[in-house]
Amino acid sequence: MNERALFNVISKVVGFLMLLSGLSSLLWAFLASRYEQQYNMPFDPGEGLSWFTGGASTLVGAFLCLKSSALTRWLYRIDPPLEDEPEPPETS
Repeated sequence: MNERALFNVISKVVGFLMLLSGLSSLLWAFLASRYEQQYNMPFDPGEGLSWFTGGASTLVGAFLCLKSSALTRWLYRIDPPLEDEPEPPETS
């Protein structure tokens, strides 16, 4: 396994972990806001920040999971695969 393939796999794994962390943070923020309304409990600033951090982690994690190959090509300055290139026009 070369370093490019290893970077691609590691970025997917890190993206997946960030995605899980962001979703759990969003779930916690949702539950905290629901109980605040139901029981008239004060909403801590840290719990309010969970909406932002959860959303940001979810977006970055989804980007890393879905676009890790493009990130690898950009980082290592690799040309795109030949399948992505349009075929040249035929001349007679």
